[in-house]
Amino acid sequence: MKNSKSFLLTICLTVLITFISSGCGDEKTATELPSGYVEAQEVDISTKIPGRAIKLLVQEGDEVKPGQVVAQLNKKDLKAKENQVLASIRAAKAQLQKAKTGRIVTQSTVKAKLKRARAALEKAKAQAELSTKTFHRMEALFEQGAIPAQQLDQARAKARVVQAAKNEATAAVEEAKAAELKINLAQDEVEAAQAQLEQANAALGEVRNNLQELQVETPCAGTVTAINVEAGELVSTGLPIITVTDFTNNWVEMQVNQDIVQSLQIKQKATVLAGGKSYAGQITRIGSKPSFATRRATTDRGDKDIVTYQVRISVGNPELRPGMNVQVEFEAATGGVNNAA
Repeated sequence: MKNSKSFLLTICLTVLITFISSGCGDEKTATELPSGYVEAQEVDISTKIPGRAIKLLVQEGDEVKPGQVVAQLNKKDLKAKENQVLASIRAAKAQLQKAKTGRIVTQSTVKAKLKRARAALEKAKAQAELSTKTFHRMEALFEQGAIPAQQLDQARAKARVVQAAKNEATAAVEEAKAAELKINLAQDEVEAAQAQLEQANAALGEVRNNLQELQVETPCAGTVTAINVEAGELVSTGLPIITVTDFTNNWVEMQVNQDIVQSLQIKQKATVLAGGKSYAGQITRIGSKPSFATRRATTDRGDKDIVTYQVRISVGNPELRPGMNVQVEFEAATGGVNNAA
């Protein structure tokens, strides 16, 4: 009887040890799963216009929406510049009007002068033609002895005077035509004044855009996680004023062994484990550039450098906070789970 009990006890212990051994051998512990760190979209909000912060409209922990004003900078200097540009616009408009008026006056003067010169030329041509005919008649009468030489000389002198007047009239017409260039110069002055006005308007647009930039807005929704300045401080261009974190847009960054990464694919499902909970995830990035992590190599163990690749798993669950250390199970293509160790 005693031997039977000993035999049964031995069998039970053997079965129990076998069961425990098989369970430990087949099931991986959580510590064998690959791990990574949670990251989330983080935006540093800055201004492109330097100035003095006069008001901060949010506090750490506040929820913000896209386009929400979170800080205001002093606009005194820019308002002064705006007034200066407005004055230059008024001056440019006055100069443009003056140039346009000058162009009109120049056009009228030049056209009237040319008209008078042409009329005088026509008159001089007619007189020259008449005096020439008169001279020829006088010359014929002189040859016939009908008039004295003195009368012929007078006709000749008059013809020469009239011809000189014609030449002067011709020159006056050419001079009036040359004066038409003044119209082109007047037009150039108008265009220059117009360009100056456009430049001043562009400067005004730039100043007013900069005035809007003094209202610092958040480009995205999220939670204010850092305020980097105090009211009254000078803020330089590009200096982060406020940091906003979108906890709903988070992911896990991890390094995966080269032996495992070959079996991974974009959009492959994964399970993220943290704090006793599991979260659904999906691979959105697999790095193509390797990184190297060196183990302590010994002759007995024969370890070598490990090549890993960065893998990103999109989660999109605000329960996972940035900086958390999590573990990951990759689902196999067949629907099982591929545990990368």
